[in-house]
This record gives sequence, structure tokens and C-alpha cells, in this order.
Amino acid sequence: MAAITPAEWHELDEEKSQQLANDGRCLPWQKQDLTRQGHQLPIVIGAAALNLTENQFQYFIANTEDLLHTDSVILEYQARLRSTAVELSLSAERERRAIAGDLHDNIGQELAIARLRLSKVRAETTGKVVAELDEITAQVSNALGSCRRLSHALATPSLYKLGLVPALKNLVATLYRDQQLSVSLHFDNEDVPFSTTTSIILYRVIRELLINILKHAQASNVEISGTRDGKMFKVIVADDGIGCDLSKTLTDTSLEQGVGLFLVRERLWHIGGSFEFESTAGKGTKVTLVAPLDDATKSLGPTA
Repeated sequence: MAAITPAEWHELDEEKSQQLANDGRCLPWQKQDLTRQGHQLPIVIGAAALNLTENQFQYFIANTEDLLHTDSVILEYQARLRSTAVELSLSAERERRAIAGDLHDNIGQELAIARLRLSKVRAETTGKVVAELDEITAQVSNALGSCRRLSHALATPSLYKLGLVPALKNLVATLYRDQQLSVSLHFDNEDVPFSTTTSIILYRVIRELLINILKHAQASNVEISGTRDGKMFKVIVADDGIGCDLSKTLTDTSLEQGVGLFLVRERLWHIGGSFEFESTAGKGTKVTLVAPLDDATKSLGPTA
């Protein structure tokens, strides 16, 4: 065995041989052997003592070259899948911004012009028609306000102009404006060096979590905190709500909340991050998000 084994594997072989001598068995181990052509062949070895004859052992050797090739192919496809998934996320974001632009530049402007024309007609009108014109003007104003709010929700201009933390502050103020719920938000540094891609995905993920809290948690307090940990950034979203059955929530995709959390985990995985969910019935929920600070994924390009 030693004659066909590269020197770097001798120590492992000796260790396994000693285990065989002492215990009569050992766990299988991976190594490489040399072929006649000098090619290093990856193998796995299993061995055990023979009961019939003392000091004799039987070895089982399997060629794992094809398996290792299969592993490399799987890793390659996983990398391609991750790249494709990131591109899909960015495409969805670009589509949101395009729709927001259309709402603002076309529908919003048309509504604004209609309101101006109604105001002009109102100023030149007397009698019973005035009240009806005022009502129509109010409806147009409401539609214009809805259009602007939808445009901002889709494009999230504060995310591009100010960064993730200011955008989250605006999000919290908007989501919980009319709610009896206390929200604290603390980041070690508001100017976090995220790529555009990471900022977008973190913002959408945290928004999903906050909406879930609003819909399901029945919480009184929510805490959002962010800290830097080397080349990664950790965000914790915690509430003091009713909690949930962890196994059921994460595996039952028929539940709306379960689907949302599944998407949260997938989005973070796509950028090389991670997701941890902790919840106990009656004791609230804590979600930990980890995202890279040095993400080299391409950005959306010039911002509007």
C-alpha cells in the first residue's frame, strides 16, 4: 500500500492501521493512490480484521473519481443557479422602478394636470356645480396621492439616495404610523458599505419580516439592530409577540407566513448570506440576518 500511496497520505494510513491493530476495525477514510501511469486516483478505503485468522485484515477500496467529478458539477450548477437568482431579483427591482417611473411621469402628471384644470374651471363656475367640482377635485387629489405613495413604495427612492438605514427608518414610520406598536431601530453605523444588490435584498427581506409582524405577531414592541462582524453584517429583527410553532412555520408552505420566510431564506442565500429564525409560542420571535459587506454582485446601474 505504501508503495502506491503519495507520501502525504502515509501518516493517515499508519494511523488507520494502528486503529485496526488495536480495535479490529476503523472508520473508512479517503486518500489517493498512484496508478501505473502516475495519475493520482481518489479512493475511499474501509477495513476490518478477519475473525478466522489472527492479524489478517480485509480491505475494501472504492474509486471515488466519478463521485468527486459529480460533486464539482453540482457545485458549478449551484453557482450558476445563485447567479441566475440574483439576476432575477435585480430584474424584478428594475421592473419595480420602471413601473414607479411610469406612475410618476405619466399617470401622476396626468392627474396633476387634471386637478389644475378642475381648479381653473371651479374658479370660473358658480351655482350648484361648484360642490360637485369640489368633490371631483378631491377624488383626483386622492388618486394623485395614492399614485405617489405607490410610486415611492415600488421604487423606494430613499434606499438609492440615502442608503439602507435611512430607508428602513422611512419604512418603519410608514408601516407603523397608525399602529399601537413601539419600534426601535439601532445600527452601529448608518453608512454601511453594502453593494446595491445587498441593500436591495436586505431592505426587501426586512420589509417582509415587518409586514409579517404586523399581520401575525400581535406584538407590542419591535427591535431592529445592526452590527458589523468582520466582512459580514448582522441584522436582528425581534418582537415580543405570540411567537409560533417553528417547525410548522418553516416547512408548511401553505401558510402565508411560511412562504414569506422561505423567500427570506432564499434571497439571503443568493447573496452569500444566512438566515436564522428563533421563536417560542407566547415568547416572541427573533430573526437574525447575515449579509456580506464585500458583495461583488453587479449593481442596478445608474440610479434615477
